[in-house]
This record gives sequence, C-alpha cells and structure tokens, in this order.
Amino acid sequence: MQSNTSQFNFDTAPDSALVKSDFVMQVHGGISRATLDRRIKDGAIPKPVIANRVRYWKVGELREALQKFTQPSQTNSQAQA
Repeated sequence: MQSNTSQFNFDTAPDSALVKSDFVMQVHGGISRATLDRRIKDGAIPKPVIANRVRYWKVGELREALQKFTQPSQTNSQAQA
C-alpha cells in the first residue's frame, strides 16, 4: 500500500496496486475530501476497499474511471459532427 505520492508512478503501477484517499484526490485535480465523497456517491469514482478504517482504491479501477471521465461522450461528438 502506497503512502508517498511523490514517489509513486500511477502510469506504471500494476492494476492491483492500492492507493489512499490523498492520492485519489490529487489524481482528480486536487479535489477536496467532500468532493471525493460526492463523486464516489455519484459513481464517477469507484468505491474504495476499506481495511482498518482506511480507504484504498485499486489503481486499475481508478484508471478506468479516469478514462471515462476524460474521454468525450459519443453523444457530444456526434452532435458536433
């Protein structure tokens, strides 16, 4: 489980690697804890795994969520065509 975000390489980490809330908030543009909780509730960010009252996310699930978040929807691109 990774705690130091400055030495962690999100792009090369295995999908099974676990990261904590601080890293997830940083990857999503420095969002607040309240925004993180809202995005989890809305389904924009996957639900965490909880161990010893600490929330962890699998890197692979975060990558999938980020791809969905950053890719334009097909309905928007079709409307512009």
